[in-house]
Amino acid sequence: MFNSFLIYLSWMPLAIYFVLVGLMNLTGRPFLVTGHRDQTVLFLALTGFMAVGPMQLFFPVNASWSYGIGVWIILLAIYALLCTLYLLLMRPSLNLYNVTLTEFRPFFSDKVVDWDPESRLAGDTVFMPTLGIQFYLEANPILRTISLVSAGPNQNYDGWKHFQKCLMDGLKTQNGTFFPKYTVGVTFLLLGLMMLVGLHALVWYDSAAFIRAIPDFLRI
Repeated sequence: MFNSFLIYLSWMPLAIYFVLVGLMNLTGRPFLVTGHRDQTVLFLALTGFMAVGPMQLFFPVNASWSYGIGVWIILLAIYALLCTLYLLLMRPSLNLYNVTLTEFRPFFSDKVVDWDPESRLAGDTVFMPTLGIQFYLEANPILRTISLVSAGPNQNYDGWKHFQKCLMDGLKTQNGTFFPKYTVGVTFLLLGLMMLVGLHALVWYDSAAFIRAIPDFLRI
């Protein structure tokens, strides 16, 4: 049965996520975020799908008779705890938007020795012993993103923080080094905006059914 509320709830956070990704790629400069922060935003974007999928599938009906809407608070808290556990187990990483590996490699090769004189580069793998970190570069040329993913379990988290600050400061001083392209940003932004318009048009088309579906979904 067609349910506009479930469609809205599941796709709305993802549409906002697409808009944010589009805006990051439209800044006209490399945009650096930590892997933990990037993953947190993705978890938030998938919250709607989790609510209409696994949470509905394993919904404790008997508990809802006693606790009402409080059951949803418990389910969302469990989801948040599972996401937090995943983030705590993640190794350090950095994600760089709006830049290709071809543009980034010359800049990085010049700067990495300044940040750690004992640095060693082997292909796409980087070892910085003074900071106590090692990682490899993983590029996605289609989306114009680069991930700096930690290699191995032995990582110095303070070293990663220092490296992140050095990288951010270095990127700010290299305005003429990178040549931004706005294709990816425009694509994600338009996709997100089209989804937002479509979802709100769906609600407007049958707002009465949308409102009636809310208590049925919440089991109240």
